[in-house]
Amino acid sequence: MIPIQQSGYRSRGTEFPDDFPQRLERLRAASGLTWRRLARELGVGVRSLYRWRAGTRPDAAHMLAIVEFATERELLNCLLSGADEGEADERQARLFGEDVWAGLCGGGAASEETQEKKRAA
Repeated sequence: MIPIQQSGYRSRGTEFPDDFPQRLERLRAASGLTWRRLARELGVGVRSLYRWRAGTRPDAAHMLAIVEFATERELLNCLLSGADEGEADERQARLFGEDVWAGLCGGGAASEETQEKKRAA
């Protein structure tokens, strides 16, 4: 019999944010929907939203639905840690690279700051 090879790979995953209920509340408030309407838009029951607000984690499929909902309505910054838009823009710039992000957003202050830093260096 051939021995089965075991892989040593274990997924670490990412830590789920403790403040997810507050992020969900920011998303609901920014969307202008009631909890019932938000549940309908996400394809879940109102009880699921209440559980998530109480601290229960949504599963991967529901988390994807939440992110898609936020992305479609350009409210993804509500799910990022920190409600400040400046902080959200900084995180996005770090994720995508300032030049790329500034180019996608039409230039502006981020690209000018980047150019100034490059000139100074």
